[in-house]
Amino acid sequence: MKRIQNDSGAALVIVLLIAAVVLTLGPLLAAGAISAAKQQKDREAEDRAVDIAEMGVTYAIEEANQYMKDHPLEKEEKLEKYLTEMFRFVQTKMEQVVIDHDHPNRKFHLQDNIYVTPSNTKTKATFRVEGMDGRKIRVIEADIEITGLGKESNQEEDWREVVETIPKKPTTRYTFHTEIVWSKNMTTHYNDHLVLEQGGRMSNNSTVSANNVYSEGDFFIENHTTFIANGFAKLENLSIDNNSLFEVSGNCYGKQLTSLNGNPLVRICGSAVFTDIYMDGALEIGRHLIVKNAVYFRNASVKVKGTAVFQGPLIIDKGSNEMEIGQDLILDVRKGKPSIEGKTIKVGGNLILKEVDRRDVSLFQTLKSEIYVAGDVLVYYKGEHDPEINPAKFGIVPYHMQNKSSSIFYGWSGNLNLDIGQCSNIDLPEEPIDPQIKLVEAKYK
Repeated sequence: MKRIQNDSGAALVIVLLIAAVVLTLGPLLAAGAISAAKQQKDREAEDRAVDIAEMGVTYAIEEANQYMKDHPLEKEEKLEKYLTEMFRFVQTKMEQVVIDHDHPNRKFHLQDNIYVTPSNTKTKATFRVEGMDGRKIRVIEADIEITGLGKESNQEEDWREVVETIPKKPTTRYTFHTEIVWSKNMTTHYNDHLVLEQGGRMSNNSTVSANNVYSEGDFFIENHTTFIANGFAKLENLSIDNNSLFEVSGNCYGKQLTSLNGNPLVRICGSAVFTDIYMDGALEIGRHLIVKNAVYFRNASVKVKGTAVFQGPLIIDKGSNEMEIGQDLILDVRKGKPSIEGKTIKVGGNLILKEVDRRDVSLFQTLKSEIYVAGDVLVYYKGEHDPEINPAKFGIVPYHMQNKSSSIFYGWSGNLNLDIGQCSNIDLPEEPIDPQIKLVEAKYK
């Protein structure tokens, strides 16, 4: 008898086993897929929170810069109070920003704890910004530097960076590869820039004018000669004497300026930077003056409409006439204390002395002249951050209390005569000295 096989029972068992596995693993696989999707969504939200925090730091800096532009620091206003109000303003502006109209829970926030280290030149601050996307929050801590908010009236750090930047060598058809000599009674007007690769020499009533002047060699101006640069002048060493005139409409950059006789006139309508000055004659500066090493004025008169910075010893001989400074007079005494025996010095801003040794009993090696200061006398001691203002121990007294035993008087209310010849007819571009914020470092917390 033939046996009939029936596999339907085994197939049913297999089907039942597969169904059991599916019913068991299905929820687990679905839960895993849902969890992976949720993790991906969380990662995306966290990444957005980071982006929003970074956006917040940028926005905070931009708004702070705009605040400083729209609300300049007043002369009598406390820096700490000003910065507190500025960050409160920025915080309010940030709360009003709508990042995504479809997702109102995406926003940034400036935290209340802001740490500020005020300074006369560079103020440092640290603040934190939260970036939020729903429940995801990331925090960035930003360190910034604020320049141009100091107490010094000229905001020294800002304009010095501009003034000390030497312009590039111009391209011109008037480029001389050897020393050029303008001899007796020559008059030459170059209608372009002038480049002197080996310097030049003028003598005996000659006259030369050009646009920008760029000299890579020494320049000599002698015996009733006139040289006029209608733009900037970049020089090596400049020697001038005997009633000669050197006039620059823009800024002037040079190493040594020497004039030992004959009452010449050096007139710079812009700002001037020299390494050394040995001057007998008249020096007139339409903006700022920086001298990096020694300064010696003998039988000289000096007018500076802006700020004068002397980084080396300042020596004024007893034969010199008045020195008049429209803004601040800054003396760095680390290379040697000043010696002043000429006529009076008048300062329209502050008298600032830097790197003073606390053990010294005097600020000057010799001071036989009177110094009248419209502002204050600020004394910065070595290694100390903040100045001592109008210290009486150095014989510094208010102008209304002047006496024979003192030579430095602050709060002076007199007049300055800062008329500088043809410079009043020249329209110079403004030097950027607006306060600015620089991001130093940003890190996630």
